[in-house]
Amino acid sequence: MKNKELEDEVCLSIIKSKIRNLKEKTIIITQPTFFPYSGFFAQFLYADEIIFLDDVQFVKNSWQKRNRIKSKGKFIYLSLDTKTKGKYLQKINEVQIDFSKKKKEKTNKLDIF
Repeated sequence: MKNKELEDEVCLSIIKSKIRNLKEKTIIITQPTFFPYSGFFAQFLYADEIIFLDDVQFVKNSWQKRNRIKSKGKFIYLSLDTKTKGKYLQKINEVQIDFSKKKKEKTNKLDIF
């Protein structure tokens, strides 16, 4: 009987030790964005774990493919052209960039600086 009590006491001691070593974790769950703002990266400094949620539906008119920046005193939108025709249910990690000539000419006309 004494051996059983000793075993229980040792097990209890081990469990208490493990509980004391547990710590709360800060987990950041975020979706990838195009040209993210500085706060997007700053949040990583406070995280113990970072999860990129990229296996959810891509929304073509969202911040996932565009962003707003200030240039010459006014705001302009930068947008990443993507292949979306017929791909309504595609996931973020399935998106392809559209490098067609028509799209490239439009992008080259941007006067940012």
